[in-house]
Amino acid sequence: MLLRYTVHAAVGVSCLLLMVAHQPVKACTCSEVTDEEHFCMAKSIVKLTVVRVTYVHKRTESSSSSYIVHCVRIDKDFKSMKSIAAKTILYLRTPRSSSLCGLRLTVGRQYLVSASMEGGYLHANACSWVKKWASVNQKEMDLLNGVVKPECA
Repeated sequence: MLLRYTVHAAVGVSCLLLMVAHQPVKACTCSEVTDEEHFCMAKSIVKLTVVRVTYVHKRTESSSSSYIVHCVRIDKDFKSMKSIAAKTILYLRTPRSSSLCGLRLTVGRQYLVSASMEGGYLHANACSWVKKWASVNQKEMDLLNGVVKPECA
């Protein structure tokens, strides 16, 4: 008798797990974009070094939000609406959750990042042009340095 209840409980738990497993999953999805398209769409493109990372969670009566603030040093400004001087310290804000396309950048590493500037923060996400600086190739360098002119619509 005890065995029958144990089997029924195991079947019930298995069914419950299957129902939960079939729930829709939220995920970050980005359209495929070429380097040239990234360049054309970007408001700012910079080479930066991550100095510090802070995880922020804000809660108000009506909402809550979590995000990551990367304290970054600008090493080179390739494109921006306002020229950003080298060695300037700025803050790059990104969603904390990878399902919301948040970025996870490593302290001490250099990156190429396309971003927008809003409210004194750079904003970027996983759909932005983000590469470890060491993996930027010659074709990309030619685009960044104006050797190759992009055909922006």
